[in-house]
Formats: sequence, structure tokens, C-alpha cells
Amino acid sequence: FIVQMFAYTNVSAGGITETTITITDNDTGPTISWSPASASISENSGSIQLTASLSVVSGLPASIDYTVSGTAINGMDYTLADGTLSIPAGSISGNITIFIGNDIIDENPETVIVRMVTYTHTSSGLSTEYTLTILDDDNPPIISFSPVSYTAIESSGVVNITAVLSLASEKEISFDYGIIGGTAVANDDYTLNASTLNILAGSTSKVFTCAILDDALDEYNETIIIGLSNYINVSETTGSGSSYTLNIQDDDNPPTVSWTSSTFNTNEGSGSLYISAQLSSESAKTVAFDFVVSDISAENGIDYTLASGTVTISAGYTGGTKEIVINDDAIFEPSESFIVQMVAYTNVS
Repeated sequence: FIVQMFAYTNVSAGGITETTITITDNDTGPTISWSPASASISENSGSIQLTASLSVVSGLPASIDYTVSGTAINGMDYTLADGTLSIPAGSISGNITIFIGNDIIDENPETVIVRMVTYTHTSSGLSTEYTLTILDDDNPPIISFSPVSYTAIESSGVVNITAVLSLASEKEISFDYGIIGGTAVANDDYTLNASTLNILAGSTSKVFTCAILDDALDEYNETIIIGLSNYINVSETTGSGSSYTLNIQDDDNPPTVSWTSSTFNTNEGSGSLYISAQLSSESAKTVAFDFVVSDISAENGIDYTLASGTVTISAGYTGGTKEIVINDDAIFEPSESFIVQMVAYTNVS
């Protein structure tokens, strides 16, 4: 301030009639801290205000520069650029608004870290780093098979089976797969060991394989049914994709069947004769063939008894027999014969 002479009694003005007095402040400037230093918020909250508070009111405007980092992605999970926060003289605090981005992706909690880095008319306080934790509010994705079934010829070798997510996740996903049903026999018709699959964060599918074992056995088409279990960071589908059906289509020809001999001989006093049919190979199917009986010189019902009929060979067997009743008599006569002929075939040729 200024002290100035302006009225004189018995004296006149000298050389210096005005003087300026300066009062030098001896107070320490305020410190600045985030208040509070941390917070948690759901990702659907929209925004949150971050407050920087001075330790005392200042007669000078204060400001800080800050930087933004953390595990959350700026522009996606939140919006806040590096910048400056100013507090006018006479005010005790200032605010920054962080806008929160909402999404449908299942993710782990993420952080936004705001650090004070430079100070004007203030100095660092106790809390110069602010941590905001963004809490996810989304359900985990759903896992299912796609496609849910496939038909492969047994000579195909290896079949790829795909499990897909309904959408990507930022968490690593795992689940188990294994056989839950079907008619095929493990290690005879196929090889598939139960195991655990992992889908990395950001990926949407995983492929595993089933090896189909080829053979020469004529058999019915078979199925393998695969299911999922033990879900981590993923949910089971309630639809048709909860299981996968692999249809194994047989590609083998049926066996052939023949009488074991083109002629059979017996004495009329033997009582009966068994004639045998033999398959060229084993079959997994029940095999049958019809036969008809034709007289040559022997007479059916007199010299022998055999009605036209069917011979059935069960699955896994390679032969079958048919009994013919031989009728004895006291008549002196030449050798007699008749024909038994295969005429219709089921699962055999």
C-alpha cells in the first residue's frame, strides 16, 4: 500500500513524499488431494464426479495437471482425457466428470487411475492418485454346439466338432466335454476322451475332434452323443445346442452266405440231417435268408420232411444250420434226392 504526504505545517515537501509498503506473505500454500481417493461404480451408472480438494481456501487460483491410465479402455469403458483441473481463488475444491461406457460384454472389474502430475499455487497432498473401479453388470455368454449334429461315413477318419459362444467375453472360459449317450462303442467305433476346453478372452469358438474307427464289419448306423459340463465364466444353453450328435454311417457291404457244401449225403436210417450255411464274414446285424424245397426223386413228407422256411443267423455268429427229418422205410429203392435253395436275403447276399 502507499503512504503519501499531502499537507504541511511549518514545513515544505522534501524529495520523497510518497512511499510504498509491501507485505510479504509468510503462509504455506494449500495442498491438494483427491477426495475420496477411490470409488466403485456399476458400468450402467452413466458418469461419476471426481473431486480434488484443497487443504485450505487460497487467495490464488490453483490448478493441477492430471494423467489417466488403468485397465479400462478409454473411449470404450469410460471417457476422460488427460487434462487440467482449475480451482478459482476462494474456492476449496473442483470437479472432473468421468463418463462410463456400458456394454453387453461379460468382463472382469476394470480400473481408471487419475494421477496428479504438476501443480500451480498448490502442492501434493496425501491422495494424489484416484482409482475408480468399474463393476461389470453383464451375464456371461452362452455356450452351444454349432452345428448340433453331423453325419460322417465311418471311413472319414476325424470329425471336427465346434462349440461356440453367443458373444465374445473378456474372461477366459472353460468347460468340460464328454460322451453322454449313443449306440457306438468307444475304442471300437470311435476314440474321444473326455477333456476340458478353454476359450481365450476375445475368442468366440473352440474346435475339438473325434476320431472315427473304420472296420470291415457290416453294421447298423451308430450314434455318438456329446455333452458339456462344469462351466466357468459361461452358461449352458437351454436350447438344442446343449448336445451334439455324431451319426456314423456304415460303408461296409453285407457278408455273403453259402451252404457249406453243394451236396449233402445221409442214410435214410439216420433220422435227421443238418445242413449248414456259412457267412463270408461276421456281421453286426442279424442275418436271415429264406429257402425253398424242391423234390427231384425224393418225396417231401414221405422220404423226408422239410417245409420251405427261413434260417436266421444272430449278429456276431458266422453260421447257421437247418434240420431235415429223414423218414426211414422198408422199401428197397435207389438213392433219392431233393434240392434246398436259398431265395431271399436279409442283411446278407
